[in-house]
Amino acid sequence: MSIKKETGVCNFYDPRDNVTHHMCDAELSNCVVLFSKYGWLLVSRGTRSMFFYEPFTKEKIELPDMPRDFSFNGICFSGLPPNYTIFGVWHVFAEWLAIVHLDISTGIWDWEVCDNDFLFLPSWSNPVFLNETFYCLGQDGSLGIYELREAGYTWKILDKPEPLCFPSAVGRNFLVSIEEELLSVFVGNLGEWVKVFKLRVADSEWVEVKNLGSQMLFVSPTTSLAVVASEEKMKNKFIFPSSATLMAKTCFILWKLVDIRPLRLTTLVEISMI
Repeated sequence: MSIKKETGVCNFYDPRDNVTHHMCDAELSNCVVLFSKYGWLLVSRGTRSMFFYEPFTKEKIELPDMPRDFSFNGICFSGLPPNYTIFGVWHVFAEWLAIVHLDISTGIWDWEVCDNDFLFLPSWSNPVFLNETFYCLGQDGSLGIYELREAGYTWKILDKPEPLCFPSAVGRNFLVSIEEELLSVFVGNLGEWVKVFKLRVADSEWVEVKNLGSQMLFVSPTTSLAVVASEEKMKNKFIFPSSATLMAKTCFILWKLVDIRPLRLTTLVEISMI
């Protein structure tokens, strides 16, 4: 989903059917969508104000203001409002990471600046909540985790998986959950190549995926998800929004991932001008 800040016009893209729906909502003017899941949007207005919004029912849940200005690499929430925890990570400087969370039971933002001894660089995409843990993907394929425990919360950088090597510089990367598993998606600069990996739990290693089968992946800085394709032609596809626009419309680029040259960006199947 994207919003035109000045007008509040919302564009909802449905990757399953490759269709975009439009809605005008003045409540979202001058706002930015940070994350979306379960039909809810996590929205910011300014640099300290944040709220939940359900765009179809118009239900709004105000959140406490942040204690300071924020600029997250990624942020997400664990479950449906009103039962949720919000987690965000921000690479402040090379040596520091800001770890932020809001527990609804307390209604207080917890903000901790951690020493970044491992030089963990979070990707500019949202974390994934899985099995009571927030997973945060590093730009090199490493993982940071934020665990929810009765005794408190813990943040740590995992020894495994080890960083990945790529044929050239990574332009974007994303983390996706699919059937209780984690997938990482890496896109080369200017879409030169695409690689997808699955986390093998037994030894905590990234294993390259050569075919998505009936699944299709949609990835973006605010929402990444895997869905079962509704049509044969949409199976084994990978979709993400391009930074390019044409006539003030968003471009969505769709590629097919083929087995012959595993997950190389081989065929530009379609460009949808939304």
